[in-house]
This record gives sequence, C-alpha cells and structure tokens, in this order.
Amino acid sequence: MIYNIIILTGFFVSILITFNLVFAHRKIKVKFESLIYWLIGQFLIISTLTILWFINNENKDVLIILGTGFLFTGLYFINKASFILVKAKPIKKDLLIIFLMTILLVVYFLYFNENIIAQVVTLYSAAIYTYVKSVIIMKKHKQNNNQREVLKFIIIMIALSLSSLLRVINILIIPPEGLNYNNVSNSNYLSIIAHHISLIALILVLNYRVTKTVVSLSEEEIHKFNTIFHQSPLSMLMCDSRFIVIDINLRFIELLGYSKSDIIGKKLLELELFNTTFTNSKMKYLIENDTNTYNEEISVIDINNNEIRALLSISSMHSYNQKKMILTLTDISEIHTLKEKLNDFAYYDELTTLPNRRHLINYFNTIKSQQNNFAVASIDLDNFKIINDTHGHQVGDEVLVSLALRLKSKLSDNDFIARYGGDEFIFILSYDNGINDIETKLEKILNLINEEIVVNDHKFNLSASLGLSEYPRHGTELQHLINKADFEMYHVKKIFKSGINQ
Repeated sequence: MIYNIIILTGFFVSILITFNLVFAHRKIKVKFESLIYWLIGQFLIISTLTILWFINNENKDVLIILGTGFLFTGLYFINKASFILVKAKPIKKDLLIIFLMTILLVVYFLYFNENIIAQVVTLYSAAIYTYVKSVIIMKKHKQNNNQREVLKFIIIMIALSLSSLLRVINILIIPPEGLNYNNVSNSNYLSIIAHHISLIALILVLNYRVTKTVVSLSEEEIHKFNTIFHQSPLSMLMCDSRFIVIDINLRFIELLGYSKSDIIGKKLLELELFNTTFTNSKMKYLIENDTNTYNEEISVIDINNNEIRALLSISSMHSYNQKKMILTLTDISEIHTLKEKLNDFAYYDELTTLPNRRHLINYFNTIKSQQNNFAVASIDLDNFKIINDTHGHQVGDEVLVSLALRLKSKLSDNDFIARYGGDEFIFILSYDNGINDIETKLEKILNLINEEIVVNDHKFNLSASLGLSEYPRHGTELQHLINKADFEMYHVKKIFKSGINQ
C-alpha cells in the first residue's frame, strides 16, 4: 500500500509541476514552441510508468496496450521537441519503424507468446532508442544554437536513457520462475520505486531547465523591446491598462520638450499635450478591444505651447499578462506644411495668391448646391498690355499683386474673387436684398480698381470693363454664366473704359 501511495504521489506531483509550468508559460506569453512538446512527452511517459505499476492478470490486456500508446506518444513528442530545440528538420521515418516494430512485439509477447520480461525490454528499448536519437540530433546541431543550453538538455536526455537502461537490466536479472502480472512489481519494489523517483527527479530537472529557458527568453524579449523603445527615432509613450503613463523615450522628450517627471505617473487623459485628442470612452474602447491598428492625424502641444502636427499610432502588447498601450508620434509638421503648399499651388494663383480656376469651380459647385441666387461678374482690366510693354512684365506683375491684395481685403465674406487668367478676374457676388446689392458691390469694385497704384515710383490709374450674369436666370453652369458675362462686357466695354493714366 505504501508503495502505491509513493507511486501515485510521484505521479500527481509530476502533473502538478507540469501544469504549473504550462500555466506560467501561458502567462508570460513567450514563444518557446518546444516547451509544450517536452511537457506533454514527459507527462505521457510518467503516465505510462504509473499505468504499468498497476497492471495485473485481470487488466493486463487493456492497460498494457494503453500504456504502450501513452509511451509512444510521449516519446514522439520528446523527439519532436529535441528537433525544434536545435532548429533541425524532423526525421520521422526511423522513429515510426521502431514504434511499429515495438507495437508488433508487444502484441506478440502479450497475446501469442506471453513473456513479461520481453514486453518490458521491448518497451524500454524503444524509449532508450528515442532518448539516444534525441541526444544525437541535439549534439549534431548544437553548434548552430546556444550550446550551453543544448548541452544541459543533452545531459538530461542521457540520464533518461540510463534510467531506462537500468530498468531493462533490473528486469533481466529477476528470476523468471513464477513471474506474472500480479507479482512483477512485488518482486522488485525497491528498484521500481527508485526508477520512478529518478524519473520524477529528471522531470523536475527538465522542468527547471525549460523554466529557466523561458525566463531567459522573456528577459531577452524585454531587453530587446526596451532597446527598441528607448532608441527608436519615433516619439513613443507607454501606458498601462489604467491609462497611466509608465515610460517615454528620448525622442519623445526631444520632440515635445517635456521631462519624464512631467509625464510618467500621470493619466493619459490628463496630459495637456493631447488636449482633446482622447476621451475616456475612446481610450477604453482601444484598451478593451485590443486595437492594434489605430491611426489618426492629431495636433499635440509641446512644452512651449506650440502646436505640432503628428501622426498618432496606437498598438497594444502583453508582457507578463499585463496589457500595455504604445503610443507612437510621428512628426508630420513639415509634411503638413508641404501639403498646405501643394494645396495652395492647386487652388491658388501663384502670383496674386487669389483663388484660381480650379478653386472657382469648386466654390461655384458648393454655392450652387445651396440653391442661392448669385451673380457672376467678369472684370477685365483695360489696356493692361501697355503697362507690360512700357514698364516690363515684372512691374506689371507687381501691379496685379497690389490690385489683388486691395480687392481681396475689401471683399465681403459672402463674395468670392478668382484670377481667371492674365488681367481678367471673376467675381461671384451674393445678393440678399435684390439686384441693388450687386450694383453697389460692382461700383465699389470699380472704385477700388480706379484707385492709384504706385510701383517703383510709377503711378498707375487703372480702369476696367465688366460684364454680369445671374444664376439661375442666365444659366446653371459656370462656363455658361462666364460666357454670358463676357458677352455683356464686350457690348458695354466702351461705357466703362476710361483709359490708363500714368
């Protein structure tokens, strides 16, 4: 009875240790693929030894086959773990042949020519072959891996081989007379107990080695992450699941000017640098839904209260079962400025900075969709060619720039001006109080044009001709309205023309 308790105690201790390591591994979340195969293999082998201990004449047909299946499965996982450990390509052919031959021999010595000693020798010989095979593979490939770690696994595998070999020798020296399933254990209690204890001890050593390897990998991953985090060229901030900042990197300090004491330990939502970027609901959603692909262009405030445009990326990570959020800020201020400049080139006249034709079209479509009444005025400067021919195009350009600034500064918020080309301007004028509004606005525009402009000590008094069309009375398309205004302008040009005085 006491021996049964010892065997069962050893079995349950092995299970406890094995599952404790599995649980710890899942918590740490470090990728060590061979770990699970080592643990499954050792668990199945210990289960086999425990099953074989309780075999008797009544249950032998079931337990021997069950134990054989457990043993082979366990040996397969041990062999696979050895290959993975040294990153070698698995070779299954010879192992499958050995397993198949062993099964046939066990069945033969169980059902056709019953021989207990032959059964034990056959099973343990397969185990010895698998252990030795694992030793050979690890020794052959250890130069490509961490040699010290692999060497420790090799020693454990050799110890397992020797333990199985001693069991074979032990069963061979037992007198076969009177040996049966009911007294096979009784005949050598001490040797079997010693064998089980040695295997349990080896499993403890194996689990310790695997645990140490996993912890070492964890520390290596943490060191690697910290190196990447602190030496990254991108500004990075780390916070925990409560949104409390736990670290920032050097680039973050350089970009925004805050010190670690200004940021670390504070809640993300309370930091002024993000202003209104985050809300409690948004951050809670990002944390709880394990969002890894959140990107947004935002404005952040540096320590001098300057606004910086940045691309915010948020990713999550797990470390020792703790979830952390990594916020990465990419300074896109220059890109944003360039974008604005490109937008200016696309929608604004390079010389006068007035809206260009493309901008005019977009504005027209916008107010058209609002179904408001408005007028389109086409204004052409009279005899402007004379200025270019007499004083040069540079002076002519400066005159246009001065006129554009004057018109733009005096224009109502509800009205729009665009340089249509050369010395021609297009106005879109709103009129809430009838056509009288338009007459007043046109008079104001002509007066502004007639005001004297001085460039390089030269005085210029401009005049202009204009034409007018109304939406939707004269058309619903911009080009039709411009054509109508131009047509009107040519007919009344003489009325408004007053010449150019220099």
